Amino acid sequence: RVIEDWEEIKKIHPFLANPRGDFVVGVYSHDNGIVNPADATMALAKRAKAVGATILENTGVKTFTMSDDKRHVKSAITVHGEEIFCGNVVLCASAWTRKLAKEIGEFAPLAYAPHQYTIFDKIPGVTNELPVTR
Repeated sequence: RVIEDWEEIKKIHPFLANPRGDFVVGVYSHDNGIVNPADATMALAKRAKAVGATILENTGVKTFTMSDDKRHVKSAITVHGEEIFCGNVVLCASAWTRKLAKEIGEFAPLAYAPHQYTIFDKIPGVTNELPVTR
């Protein structure tokens, strides 16, 4: 289910934070954190378009141009040399996301493995009843 209300998300998982106050949408699946990827993608794309995003499918990005202070992406350069000017960029490039993030000075902590988990000491309030977050 797609949730657009930050307070509702906080009720579901009280340990999540939104320090910049820029939450737009979350996807919640009561059934052990697994959703149909195609359905989730379409729901997120629909909401993104509703708030003004432009989605360019099958558009390979080779690199980016950055602002003078290197803090903002100004445009994306496609593999065909086309320059696409943008206000915001969302990297949804699967296996290529990490490489593209590095080009803009960011680190995308992506690793490909069948299963990943981390073991912590007991944390008050954290139980196996909290939903999986990704």
